Amino acid sequence: MILRSTAPEIPQHLCKLSYGDVRALHENGEKIRQANDQDVRSCRIGGKSFVIKCYHPHGPLFALRILTRSSRSHRSLRVAHYLRSNGVPCPTHFLIVARWSIWSARSYLLMEHATGLKLHDYLYSEKPGKLLDETAQAAIDTIKSLHSLGLSHGDLHTQNLIVENESTVQLIDLDNVRKARRRQHKDIARFRKSVANGNQNTDTLMKKIAEQLKA
Repeated sequence: MILRSTAPEIPQHLCKLSYGDVRALHENGEKIRQANDQDVRSCRIGGKSFVIKCYHPHGPLFALRILTRSSRSHRSLRVAHYLRSNGVPCPTHFLIVARWSIWSARSYLLMEHATGLKLHDYLYSEKPGKLLDETAQAAIDTIKSLHSLGLSHGDLHTQNLIVENESTVQLIDLDNVRKARRRQHKDIARFRKSVANGNQNTDTLMKKIAEQLKA
C-alpha cells in the first residue's frame, strides 16, 4: 500500500510525483549523508534543487508509525510548516511517500534544498570566510525563535544551521524537534560545544551565546 502526506504549500507539479518517481530521484541523486537509518541525497526537479531523505524500514513498529503518521518524517513535515508559519527560517518540506505493509515500511521525505554554507564551515574549514556580526546574530535569532515557541531541536549544532545570506540562518534536520522547554538547555549546551570547539570565528558567537541564550 502506498501512503502520501503533503504540506499545504506544495506546488502542483510536486503533487503529481508517485512513490516510484521519488524513489528513482533519490536513487539517482547525489549523496549528502548516509547513516544506518537514513540516506539523504540531493536531486533536481524542473531545474530546481531538492533534498530527499529516505528512512530505512525497521519492522512493524516503524510501519505502525508510518500508518498513523507519527513517524519522524511526518513530524518533520508538520514541524517545518509550523516553524515557517511562525517566522522561523527553515527549508520548506513538501511531500512524504511511503510503501507500507504490516511488517515494514519505507518512506521518502521531499524538501527544499537549503542553499548556503553550514555555520560549521565558518568555524572549522581550512579557509573560512569571515563570520559577520549580523550573521552570528541571525543564527542566535533563529535559535531564540525556535525556543520561543516552546520547542527544542534535539540535535542543535553548527552542522544543522545553514547561512542562507548575511541576515538569514536556516534550521535543518527537524526529525527530533519536540514541544519541550525542559530540553532547551540541552540544545544550548550542544550548540555552545559545537561552537567552542571551532578553530576560528568563535569569539563573536560565544559572546552572543553567553548573553542571549538562556534555558
